[in-house]
Amino acid sequence: MSGDNLTGTWRAILTTNIATVMVIMKTMMECLAEQDASNKATNEHLNASPVPSHHQPPMTPILRQQEDNFF
Repeated sequence: MSGDNLTGTWRAILTTNIATVMVIMKTMMECLAEQDASNKATNEHLNASPVPSHHQPPMTPILRQQEDNFF
């Protein structure tokens, strides 16, 4: 390998790769921002809900039997 790796072809490859990484990072950040907005809206909706989120429906006999045999 040459001692000067940052000239010519190497510089073009690095520039292309950095540009690609920047596009990917920008896309990821946009997706995360959209997901964050969605999560905030969901949390606000859940906080306004009169039913507590930890409420579990009553277990049917089949589910109770499966839970008892789980361990």
